[in-house]
Amino acid sequence: PFNYKSSTKLFSLDGRLNIEGLASVPVKSKVQLLKDSMVKADLSYKLNPIKLNPNLIKKFYTDQKILSGMDFNADITADGDIIFAGDQLTHTIKIDLDNGNFSILEKKIDISGINTSLSFNGFSDIKALPAQMLSIDKIDIKDLRLSDAQVRYTIESTPKSAVLIENASFNWCDGKVISESMRFSSGQDTYQVSLFCDRLKLSSILQEVGAFNAEGEGTLNGRIPVSIKNGDINFDNGFLYSTPGKGGTIKVYGTDKLTAGIPEGTPQFNQLDLAKEALKSYKYDWARLGFDTKGDQLLVKMEFEGKPENALPFVYKKELGSFVRVNADNPGSNFQGININVNLQLPFNRVLKFGNELNNLFK
Repeated sequence: PFNYKSSTKLFSLDGRLNIEGLASVPVKSKVQLLKDSMVKADLSYKLNPIKLNPNLIKKFYTDQKILSGMDFNADITADGDIIFAGDQLTHTIKIDLDNGNFSILEKKIDISGINTSLSFNGFSDIKALPAQMLSIDKIDIKDLRLSDAQVRYTIESTPKSAVLIENASFNWCDGKVISESMRFSSGQDTYQVSLFCDRLKLSSILQEVGAFNAEGEGTLNGRIPVSIKNGDINFDNGFLYSTPGKGGTIKVYGTDKLTAGIPEGTPQFNQLDLAKEALKSYKYDWARLGFDTKGDQLLVKMEFEGKPENALPFVYKKELGSFVRVNADNPGSNFQGININVNLQLPFNRVLKFGNELNNLFK
């Protein structure tokens, strides 16, 4: 139903447009005759809240294979204005998405608290206004957890479709990660971006990358360059380091992998065995982690300068030129300082647990 009002130079139309199975849209229109035979007309409309979910998509999208295993929902509202004045036709529309959630149980992907607002101008060349905001409360992908993600972005339509990430940030390992600007364009398959890390908890990092179980205090800062090609993610000489003058204490568990495959009694085994024992309770003055990828392996270089908090079950054997482990009857040695340098090779898929999931999401 519509209501119609008119006067000598103005008439208006108010009513509601019902779209079966989708929404009821309130519509307001006003046409005004101006001097010099000019006409000014505007049409405003508002989309009442609808629930975006798989059942709604199935009504309009015939190929439902892409929806297999997915569960998602969100509240969608929209309002817009079409204005004709001075031989010019303009159109603005704003779309709000609130309380969004997305999950794929089979792939252990769960994203919740998605909120964004999109504002567009134009008809034939629809272009989003700059500085759109996207916020996500929580992102869980297998054992990887990010929270409080904030993305400022712009959707571009010329000369080809693109999304410009003006800046982005998220919480990870009890600290914050901030990215530089990045443009995703149709037809482009290679991207490079730097992630700047602020006060990430050392023990949490070791656990997140799949190196060790750990606990303790101390934070690291630094930069991790990331390249993405055809969905594959690589690190290139990334590093994190402790704040000068601010050390911490770390307790690392499950360090047997340090000596795996190395013959016992060799100098290399003895050195790594000592490092393994020292890391069980180690007070460091400074720490540094390096990250690189090679093929399907993540290369992690751990460097610490400090000392173990307790005596270690090792004594120095002059004839061997190295420390060797002793039994419980020997009090061992108190070390005033040990520098630890350890290189690890970790399965890349274990580290970037989300890499292949994103790459294969829509296959």
